[in-house]
Amino acid sequence: MIKPVYYNIFCSSMIVLVSLYTSLYILWKKRKDKEAISFALIWLSTSFFWLCIVVYTLSLPIINKFPIKGGQIFITTTFFAIVYHFSHKIWPNKKISKWTIFSIAFLGIFYIFLLIIYPMPEPIITDWGVAFVPPQLMKYNFFAIIFIIMGLMVYDLSKRIIFWIKNKKITDIGRFFASFSVFLYIFVAFFDQWAIHYGGLQLFLIRIIEMFAVLIAYLCYSGESLENSFLKQES
Repeated sequence: MIKPVYYNIFCSSMIVLVSLYTSLYILWKKRKDKEAISFALIWLSTSFFWLCIVVYTLSLPIINKFPIKGGQIFITTTFFAIVYHFSHKIWPNKKISKWTIFSIAFLGIFYIFLLIIYPMPEPIITDWGVAFVPPQLMKYNFFAIIFIIMGLMVYDLSKRIIFWIKNKKITDIGRFFASFSVFLYIFVAFFDQWAIHYGGLQLFLIRIIEMFAVLIAYLCYSGESLENSFLKQES
């Protein structure tokens, strides 16, 4: 019988492959599109984070804390890429965009600083993987970052839906689902941190949904008709 942890490795590896391919595909196809490039950087950083998870899980039962810290750094860069992408998408060339990016950069640097100075706690080991419960100050810092990025994504999605309702016409469907893919990934990843404490089917399903979110991101840029929709500017 296959051990549950190997299902975790499989799902994590698929997220690495799909997110890496998605980012490289977009960078190759949309080299002059700043919005597309920032979107690609989200998934490039995501692929490195999950690569750290794969390396760490493969090293079990030896507790190797180096890839865990590496993964936390890539979480921070992913968050920064998300805020950079959505800030410019919502408020192009405005001061509020720059201040939002500055605030997340400050919180991210502070998070990495705490990661360096705090010793890693003892891990929680289950049949499905391993989790580290961060110190309280790091938790508060992490939740502050999550609050900002979730607020940006909800605002962006809501603004598009309201625009559709007012104009009775659905436009820029590709850009909507690109935003939705990031929202779905972050929303489910938040619960990922809780599911690993319980293991079992919850964690396996969550990893599949995360993989599905990355696939949506790829599909938003792979279709020719959807690609063309990304070149249109919002009215």
